[in-house]
Amino acid sequence: MEKEKFIQGAIQHPGRVHRYLEREYGPEAFKPDGTIKAEYLDKAETKTKEAGNVSLERAIILAKRLKKY
Repeated sequence: MEKEKFIQGAIQHPGRVHRYLEREYGPEAFKPDGTIKAEYLDKAETKTKEAGNVSLERAIILAKRLKKY
């Protein structure tokens, strides 16, 4: 059972990217169903890269990767 849910274990702080996007961009960063718009993930990645926040940048990259599934 644990092997099937390895992705949940990889996410150390669930909701971190969602809270960051809500704080920075407000409700416009989300679709009506609550999912994150890809363009705002790109903006957030650029912003965190410029700020030097490597941890949050990696969380955003993971979110982009998981969005493809």
